[in-house]
Amino acid sequence: MKLVKSQNKNFFISVIMSVYNDEKYLDASINSILEQTYKNFEFIILNDGSTDRSSEIIYNYQKKDSRIKYINGNRLGLTKKLNLGIKESNYNFIARHDSDDISRKDRLEKQINFFKLNPEYTLCGSYAEIINDKGSVLRKIKTVSSDKNIKKKLNYSNIFIHSSVMINKNNFKNLYYDNRFQVSQDYELWSRIAKNNKCYIIPDFLVKNRRHISNISNKLTLKQEKNSVIIGFLYKFNLELPQIKIEDSAKSFEQIVNYFSSKNINYKNDILIRKYIYLYKIVSFSSILRINYLQYYKIILFYFHKPSMLFKRFVNNILRY
Repeated sequence: MKLVKSQNKNFFISVIMSVYNDEKYLDASINSILEQTYKNFEFIILNDGSTDRSSEIIYNYQKKDSRIKYINGNRLGLTKKLNLGIKESNYNFIARHDSDDISRKDRLEKQINFFKLNPEYTLCGSYAEIINDKGSVLRKIKTVSSDKNIKKKLNYSNIFIHSSVMINKNNFKNLYYDNRFQVSQDYELWSRIAKNNKCYIIPDFLVKNRRHISNISNKLTLKQEKNSVIIGFLYKFNLELPQIKIEDSAKSFEQIVNYFSSKNINYKNDILIRKYIYLYKIVSFSSILRINYLQYYKIILFYFHKPSMLFKRFVNNILRY
């Protein structure tokens, strides 16, 4: 299949997908993009050193559909692969899609229509259905939609489903994922975009987000939680990572925490609160005593915006005994 002929390529889309050993889910994932009702897109698929049949599967699809741009390569990790995909993209609108997820047939159409009507917006996501390895729906994720409420929520956590996102590069010229975040790189990017750009989440279930034992969300939980502490803190105070050598933010976590904690008492208290909330497996309940009692309300407010973390701490405390 070829791109639909058009005099105006301003609303063409570059769909970017990185693949690592997802042969089990690739057919459904790739087909969900190729069967989109909106046809004006290129599909950039980057093989991140897969050792299963992923490369063979992608190559067979590429032979059938010229919209697929296949980039085969060694293992680099998701962050670097996505940056390569952005570099290789030809169009203004960047849509993310994960190799084990499924996009609804009208996903691209709904999102590009939103941008046509709202050119001042930069970032657009959607609601999502969470599915298991067999494709059964486990739960549905809804969140806030408006730019104002999204900006508030990003103070506390990442509310965008990565594979639901589309970005207008015209409004955010220096588009890249920060290589210092090997996980939670999406949260870092959304928070950076949201500082000075308008965001929206379409209140419709346009993607199915798969959760299974081998995906990043399950394997790297502690790293993600450490990065969530850093990213949310930086976003709240409009800061950037310090000018110290950081190759992996999660591995440099204590160094980053100590740097900012020494600068300002407000920074220190905010970081302590975030550590207590997110690092519930390694930060004890008694650590809350180090926080000024006047700041306790912020913990309550945090749990109000992120109640799942209170539940996780509660369950973790039960499992300890």
